[in-house]
Amino acid sequence: MDGITIKQIARQGALELRLSGRLTMGNSGDFEKDVQDILHGINEQVLGLNLAGMDLIDSSGLSTLIRITNESKKNQIEIIFFGASPTILSVIRVARLNTLFQFTTTEDFETRHPLL
Repeated sequence: MDGITIKQIARQGALELRLSGRLTMGNSGDFEKDVQDILHGINEQVLGLNLAGMDLIDSSGLSTLIRITNESKKNQIEIIFFGASPTILSVIRVARLNTLFQFTTTEDFETRHPLL
């Protein structure tokens, strides 16, 4: 899989974006535009980014996640990351972004925000 797909899942008090694929320089611009559009149309105060299906993220993808996180704060929307594989978590930790991004477990997110 060369790109990244986004599946929107409505939850109680949150919108989950289930991501799968690779977030790289080649697709990060389109991904950012898609998520910005979602941010501007969201009614919930919480956006959950489920990273369980992500295979790879590069520096452009990380930069995109930073911009999305900053934009969400401007719109008073909390972004919660969860489900990341050990490989994706390692990339985020090496870049020291684990302090910028809010992480929780999949179980915690799903408990706090059950499916509608």
